[in-house]
Amino acid sequence: DIEIATNATENLVTGEVKIRTFLGKSYQYEVATDLGKFLVNGTDKQVYHAGDQIVLHFPKDKIVLLEDQ
Repeated sequence: DIEIATNATENLVTGEVKIRTFLGKSYQYEVATDLGKFLVNGTDKQVYHAGDQIVLHFPKDKIVLLEDQ
């Protein structure tokens, strides 16, 4: 449910595209961030390349916070 940010203004994390994989009608990106690596799916309308900086959006209705014990 992580999205590549286009219009979001909150719950954003910047990262660098490390790997782009073509999935037929879309792309999957491995993105390195300060929070770790994430796999994010994107459309074929905007294609990113390894080394590109992109912003990831974490929808607030999909976020679950866990208490560290």
